[in-house]
Amino acid sequence: MNFSKVQQAGTIVSLKDSNDNTIATFAPIKPYQNVVISSPKLKKDASYTLYTGGTSTGNATDGFYHGGANQGGAKLISFQITDMITWLNESGKTTSGNSGSSGKPMRR
Repeated sequence: MNFSKVQQAGTIVSLKDSNDNTIATFAPIKPYQNVVISSPKLKKDASYTLYTGGTSTGNATDGFYHGGANQGGAKLISFQITDMITWLNESGKTTSGNSGSSGKPMRR
């Protein structure tokens, strides 16, 4: 996911499947503009929704929340995974060359 603007540190990002099951919830400790989520729970041809903001009642460890529920977050985008890598921006699914400032994954 590539956001059009830098997001504040601590802003929760949560991914849920079509049955409202949480795949991942985290709050980065630094400002961010890109998010990458990888999980064995993600399935090809399945539908997901990404939320930002709000709070979580789960237990936080290094920014990741375990258990609990997310409350008050805003729905950002719903999408279906059709490829091994699915690129998103705030307007919807996109391609790697149109996902952000460079369109390329950041390497460290």
